[in-house]
Amino acid sequence: MFKLTIAALLAISTSTPALAGQVYSYASQVNDVDSVNSHWIETESGVILVDAQRILPEAERALQHLQATTSKPIIAIFVTHPHTDHYGGLPVWTEAYPAAKVYMTATALRSIREDSRGYNAARAKRHGERFAAQSALDAALANAIIVQDGQSLDIDGTRVTLQEFGPSEAETTLAVSLENNEQVFIGDLINVGVPAVPFESLENWLGQLAEIERLYASFEIYQGHGPAPITADEANEQRTFLTKLRDLVAARIADESLSVAEQDEIVFALEAEWPFYDGVAGNTRREMLAFDAGIVAEQMGAKVDR
Repeated sequence: MFKLTIAALLAISTSTPALAGQVYSYASQVNDVDSVNSHWIETESGVILVDAQRILPEAERALQHLQATTSKPIIAIFVTHPHTDHYGGLPVWTEAYPAAKVYMTATALRSIREDSRGYNAARAKRHGERFAAQSALDAALANAIIVQDGQSLDIDGTRVTLQEFGPSEAETTLAVSLENNEQVFIGDLINVGVPAVPFESLENWLGQLAEIERLYASFEIYQGHGPAPITADEANEQRTFLTKLRDLVAARIADESLSVAEQDEIVFALEAEWPFYDGVAGNTRREMLAFDAGIVAEQMGAKVDR
């Protein structure tokens, strides 16, 4: 009987040539850190990477997976938005490939360098040396290239078009699309399987989802968390959830306040409709939904009881 050893299987998996236009992905899985995706695709002589993981050990693991798929060097790194789970591991990649160019929006670069939301300090406190020091992040960003909304780049023969979306889930999000392949990397503007958190603006986010549907109707959509690519129906679930969240909150803040009991009502209604959503970053689904209710109420001008 023909048998394959583990070594033979590994040899096959690492020697199989990449398919044209194939996207590879790595999703972290650590007990105290929610899973986040890094995606990459080969060009003629290099690799384009989208998002860099949150903590250094997971970035190193993702790097190993990338190097198992190709011997080509990383030549471009795109950071979709300034949340730590998408840039915290950046020093691993720039140290391994110092010639790689790092691309992001001006808002994202300023946010990471200035730590305007306090994310870097919070992650360093929680994860210690597993999260990059500010000095290491600054070094990785020393030659970062600021991109513009609507800009197109030719990266080693691959046409990359960039669309900047303003404050919604994050302060800014950069959608990275490969026009010829009809693939788009959307960051956290679409996240199927976890509660959508409108850190900056729920109303903006709903408008952006309509724009995403218009721009990328025929594209494969690669999200920042969870399985990818996702279908159009799965992408529409994001709008359904956010609309339901908005309506539930609006119905309870006629007195311009949101009580703890009203937050509980909102959480109950949401988890009844989305019972399989997971929590995020050590927080339960209920905690995330309660946070959602509070932050949206504040965006609507209401006072929130904590």
